[in-house]
Amino acid sequence: MKNLIFSDPTMFAGSLICGLVLIILSLMSYFNTKGLDDGFSPPPVFKAASGSCKITPSQSVALGGYANRSGLSDGVHDDLFARCLILESPDGQRLALVSLDLVGFLRYDVLMVKKELSNQKIIDPDSVFIFSTHNHSGPDTIGIWGINGVSGRDEQYLAETRKKIVELIEFTGRNLEEAHIYVAQTSGEGLSVNQRISGELDETITAILVKSRNKNIAALVNFGCHPESLGRDNRLITADFPGYLAQKLEKELGCTALFANGLLGGMVSVNKEYFKIKDKSFERAEETGNVLAERVLDSINSAKHIKNFSLKIQRKTIAIPLTNLRLQAAMRLNLIPISDETFDQNRVLTEVGIISLGEMKIILVPGEMTPGLGAKIKTLMPSARAVIFGLTNDEIGYILPSEDFDSPLYKYERTMSLGQSTGDIIYQALKELAAQ
Repeated sequence: MKNLIFSDPTMFAGSLICGLVLIILSLMSYFNTKGLDDGFSPPPVFKAASGSCKITPSQSVALGGYANRSGLSDGVHDDLFARCLILESPDGQRLALVSLDLVGFLRYDVLMVKKELSNQKIIDPDSVFIFSTHNHSGPDTIGIWGINGVSGRDEQYLAETRKKIVELIEFTGRNLEEAHIYVAQTSGEGLSVNQRISGELDETITAILVKSRNKNIAALVNFGCHPESLGRDNRLITADFPGYLAQKLEKELGCTALFANGLLGGMVSVNKEYFKIKDKSFERAEETGNVLAERVLDSINSAKHIKNFSLKIQRKTIAIPLTNLRLQAAMRLNLIPISDETFDQNRVLTEVGIISLGEMKIILVPGEMTPGLGAKIKTLMPSARAVIFGLTNDEIGYILPSEDFDSPLYKYERTMSLGQSTGDIIYQALKELAAQ
């Protein structure tokens, strides 16, 4: 019996073509990446999830970031957050990136978080990287900004914060879904100024954008600038401009927004001449955060899809001689906590790292690096798109070029640096990792 539907070969060919067209259109709709890429995207090759939790102190605390600040905090203007992004590669390797609205988070605390995570099966603790926005209107998490010779660290608050970070990572790691990753870069020209060496700046704003099949998962923004929108007289807790940046992006994109501070050392600050509001205030913090967010949003349409996704994590523990007498005294007086894993024979034990996301390199440094030294380190990976995340898994203070360490320009920065060899040791360690 003849096939009554396709007895005519021409009719059969036409129906087949129409069917193929419908399938292709359906696939394009299925993998649509609205707002990030107008073209067809291949099937997801990795997984991701994000989350956040409040880490605002529930009691008055010593505020970190400014010397000679009198009194404890006397209220909360806006909340502080921990925000987490977890990525999982096709082979099952996971990476956790956690941003904190804090002036710094010592390796002493990072290691305690990792020890708690080692009891779980969510993630390898060595794949966890915690970085601070360097907010100057949050609690003293280092210990050197206390009152009357007492450490400024509130150990109860730090214990609660560490617990929240562990719970956030565990929760986020249970909610992974297939995703795509994109990278957008734009200019931050005019937004910042180097108060020591005019024109020595890294003005690039980099946004890592993660999206599932039908929603945005996370936006991670990297830019180098001190969050000092409020002066030393402010005693209200606030996340400063990184908080307003995150608020605007989360509202516009409907996802978690993290901020990783970049090359802010020596001394990169907000360029008040660019903004309408010149004086330090909450209004200027909000204006700064909103302008940064707008530049990120404007760059999204040109975001590049990382199609050949791969994940490689490199870490290296380093020992840096502590020659700073002031910091030596702070450790001796237990203002800054230490352990056998963070301090040995007058050397600070810290770490550096490189995360490779496909062709992109995220360079991890444990403090506030100058733009000039950062530019030198980026040349170690000339063929890659490289960014630097500062204050990652530690806060050791300023990281200065050794050849310029004694410059009168860095009179203040020297008081907040481990010593002259810091920059050289970090550079050499990253050079060794880049060569592997």
